[in-house]
Amino acid sequence: MAEPRALSPTDVSDLVRRAAGHHQRGELAAAEALYAEALRHAPDHFDALHLYGVLKHQRGQSVEALRLIAAALRANASVPAAYSNYSIVLSVLARHDEAMEACERAIALKPDYAEAYNGRGNALRALPDSLARCHSLELLRLAANRFEALPPWLLQLPRLAWLAVAGNPLTAAREAQAREDSTVPAIAWDRLRVGERLGEGASGFIHAAQWLREDGTGEPVALKLFKGEITSDGSPLSE
Repeated sequence: MAEPRALSPTDVSDLVRRAAGHHQRGELAAAEALYAEALRHAPDHFDALHLYGVLKHQRGQSVEALRLIAAALRANASVPAAYSNYSIVLSVLARHDEAMEACERAIALKPDYAEAYNGRGNALRALPDSLARCHSLELLRLAANRFEALPPWLLQLPRLAWLAVAGNPLTAAREAQAREDSTVPAIAWDRLRVGERLGEGASGFIHAAQWLREDGTGEPVALKLFKGEITSDGSPLSE
């Protein structure tokens, strides 16, 4: 039996570009197959390792995501986005000190990298008392941190109109109960056909889609594809 043809570096890069295109359109199965094929030919390809790790993270396979992104960083330790994504997966795995270190590495490489500062903020346990003097504060995102309680002065701020606190220990029991009580049906991924992108928010992309029902009929739906297990809005489970 003939050995499979070896691909040139250009061919491998083309595979990764095609995979990334599928990935951006939410076609995860097609993207995964191409990332895996690229890595069969070039096991140390940085972009294939990094983006495949991001995809695994999106699928909820955090341990495998961590392995892939760590391998990407061994191949190239100079890309801030890889450290930022590494920190997100570490946070999901409750390895918070390592996540903070990864954020610091990203910031050292790119001092104005907002995503890394956001990740560093996802290890907060308390707010500074000086924040009580921010009388013009209107919006505050504290989601997916480590708060067990909020300071009593926070809800007394006169202009605070929007507060995100889901994904913290203080909300864990209520969130678990809400998920248990939910009547929203589970829909298998293979029953969805993803269409054009309609918009983008802080935590994900909104697509037009078709839900293929068991009786063969289709129903148009809006589908949100989250950017990861942790975003600036917190966890998709909390949403």
